[in-house]
Amino acid sequence: MAQRKLCPVWIGRDRPACAHALLRVHPECDVIFSDDGLQHYRLQRDVEIAVVDGTRRFGNGLMLPAGPLREPISRLQQVDAVVVNGGAARDGEFAMQLAGTHFYNLLNPDLIKTAGDFTGQHLHAIAGIGHPQRFFALLQQLGLQCIPHAFPDHHVYTPSELSFADT
Repeated sequence: MAQRKLCPVWIGRDRPACAHALLRVHPECDVIFSDDGLQHYRLQRDVEIAVVDGTRRFGNGLMLPAGPLREPISRLQQVDAVVVNGGAARDGEFAMQLAGTHFYNLLNPDLIKTAGDFTGQHLHAIAGIGHPQRFFALLQQLGLQCIPHAFPDHHVYTPSELSFADT
């Protein structure tokens, strides 16, 4: 996103400090999206939107480490909107579906490809997100033949983890 000049992207464990630093450098920003921001209570907000996995929903209903939740389900009563990613929305929820069709080269953001450009190629798909199977399934739906490499959410990669003998 940052390289494509869509918006500034800042990364940091301390979400409030990161947001303040971003606003000092980019005072024109009037919207901040924060991954896992719901659980960062020191982060000032005007609107809270919770995104729920439409397939897994709330799992066993328990919080980490016993379950998949970072906040209790009751926390949803305090948010302004609930968006369901990849599943049926219930009363009062909004549905969304990931529909990625283009791939952007991180080293050269002007280089844009479609799934068809990768037909017949040997690919490695790397994901360090909360539910990587959904990402790998999307790639498969696009017709890509990938070897999946799943890592924990927010994983910090080492060069050896991104190096493959067949590339």
